[in-house]
Amino acid sequence: NTAAVFDDTVAAGDGTAWAAGTGAENDPYLIESVEHLQYLVKQTNDPATNANITGKYFKLTTDIHVTAAAWTPIGSAKEEGKRFEGNFDGGGHTISGTITCTPAAYGGFFGMLYGASVGNLHIAANMSNNYPTGGAYFGAIAGCITGSAKISFCTVSGKIEVTGKTGNNWTFIGGIAGSTTTTDSINDCCSDAEITANGGQIYAGGIVGSHDADGSLTKCTSNSTVTGSGTNNVYVGGICGRHASFSSSTGVLSFCRNNGAVKGSSSATSTSYSVQVGGITGRKQSKGVIHVCHNTSTAISGERTSDGNTDYVHLGGICGYRSGSATAPSACCSSVEVPDGLGGYLFLIGYEYDTNAGSNELTACSANH
Repeated sequence: NTAAVFDDTVAAGDGTAWAAGTGAENDPYLIESVEHLQYLVKQTNDPATNANITGKYFKLTTDIHVTAAAWTPIGSAKEEGKRFEGNFDGGGHTISGTITCTPAAYGGFFGMLYGASVGNLHIAANMSNNYPTGGAYFGAIAGCITGSAKISFCTVSGKIEVTGKTGNNWTFIGGIAGSTTTTDSINDCCSDAEITANGGQIYAGGIVGSHDADGSLTKCTSNSTVTGSGTNNVYVGGICGRHASFSSSTGVLSFCRNNGAVKGSSSATSTSYSVQVGGITGRKQSKGVIHVCHNTSTAISGERTSDGNTDYVHLGGICGYRSGSATAPSACCSSVEVPDGLGGYLFLIGYEYDTNAGSNELTACSANH
């Protein structure tokens, strides 16, 4: 089937109300055209109509090709009345083309998901967001998910490039989502995108930039090339840039696989900042569990471009850096020896704060991954 074209004319309009469905779980509103999609954008991002979206169900019934010069994310802000709080079934359809977000703190096809669900959606597009005024959250599916939101059975390919403000500002970028923050979950997703993040403090991952949730990140695969360049700390991982469950030990990263190259670089001159890069996660922080994950990439690298100081560059086959309070990964493995650039090979955990050294001491890998 030929994809419907979402062009500048459609983007400038208010869209057309859905003609089929009631918004119930067993009778979703059908998004059958680009005008229907634009109507969802408008209805979600307008505080006067956002409540009409909350708790409703939507299903995409056509492929869509975006040519509009600018894309406004569905759920463009974190404030109540502008975030997406519905349920979106992609129906196995594909969003293609070029998606250039209007400068947005929360960017992606969706911006902010709050207690929402997105599934069965494929994005094969070149995506970008230039947000020079502060921290940026960006993922092909959603910039940030919170409030027990869920993303499942989604795939991403193409290019994703995000530039945030330099200095003491955060840039979160992932193939699927920029950040998770509460009891959120991402499962059964795959990223083949080429991902590039630039800014101040970088959190970049093939699936999610920073998994800060007490929920789960499970059964996901990244074939992405992930590159993060910042002026402060830089955290880059094949699955997530940082894994941290701050309030409990229930945050789980499990049964994930990375096959892609990961690289981090920082132009910082202060020794307060470091580069942390790992096959699964760049930084393991606080509570939460990393369990039964597998890295096959031999391309794990990092540098401080200002001085070449390798004392503040931490690289690991599974995890670049584990903070002193963080639970150690278990039942994980790297099926390849990863060159360290110095004639040797990386530890599975590049640096552990409590031992001031690298480690290969992980629970034995299980055979089913």
